[in-house]
Amino acid sequence: MPADLYIKDRLSERKPRSRFGLPVVLAVVLALLATVFAIIFGRPKKDSNPEQKAEGKQAVQEAPASIDADEGDGPTERVASGNVSNAEVVRLLREGEQLVQADELLPARKNLLQVLELTDNPVATTRARKVLDQINIDLLLTPRRMPGKTEYVVKAGDTIERIAREHGSNIELVQKSNEIKGALIHPGQRLRIPTGDFSIVADKSENTLTVTYNGEYFKTYRIGTGKHDKTPTGETKVTDRIMHPTWWQPDGKAIPYGSPDNLLGTHWLALDIRGYGIHGTWEPDTIGKHESEGCIRMHNRDIEELYTIIPIGTPVTIKD
Repeated sequence: MPADLYIKDRLSERKPRSRFGLPVVLAVVLALLATVFAIIFGRPKKDSNPEQKAEGKQAVQEAPASIDADEGDGPTERVASGNVSNAEVVRLLREGEQLVQADELLPARKNLLQVLELTDNPVATTRARKVLDQINIDLLLTPRRMPGKTEYVVKAGDTIERIAREHGSNIELVQKSNEIKGALIHPGQRLRIPTGDFSIVADKSENTLTVTYNGEYFKTYRIGTGKHDKTPTGETKVTDRIMHPTWWQPDGKAIPYGSPDNLLGTHWLALDIRGYGIHGTWEPDTIGKHESEGCIRMHNRDIEELYTIIPIGTPVTIKD
């Protein structure tokens, strides 16, 4: 067979080439490279510090935090206000409660007072106040250190009455704060004397009486107030303190302490409003209600505690 025919015959046996050619191949390669590039460089980077990222997100967006009610089954609510994160409020609250369990009352008090400063959420503030109510009494009525107490060394000739008067306090408060039974003290004895300023706010609509100490929350008590809006409002002060008070009826008749007709309970704090005061009651069912003749009623155990800590001259605000 001639050489030219052989070559022609062999060429005729080859498979026909693809009509797309080199451009298609290049396009496929580029597409593959683009896919690989997207997988490698388009994947989101792992957060090197996920906790810090979570905190930052929470500070910017106040996500609701779970705060249990007193019974432990409260709703999920916002607990922070302003620029404060919920996490900070919850941390302070829970840490404060844990410190109480460890008998670290001063740092616990600091934490819980911060909760009251940072949020007005009723669930968080109610829980903080409930713990503070007991902490503040435990600190005040024992020899433990507390802001608002002054160290004092008894001098010759001192009496508890004189020390209390000079420091604007009460005999009973000096005694209880130092676990003193009776009136006996001796020179050189070291005492812790409460010298802070108390104030009282009575809220008629809520039937609560709130005490502050040096401007900070101290304790809230339940009260009863006057029927038909008889309890006056405004600014007044404590003018007298009487244990086992006589009740003077509107007609001038005196009903002695211990009589079943005496309505004043065990203690009386007179106000600078003639005929009105804060007193105990033998009718505990009236606490939380508007059933008095105008005075502020308290449980006998509560008025006894208030009588112990509140000196004459303490400012009182009564509001609707």
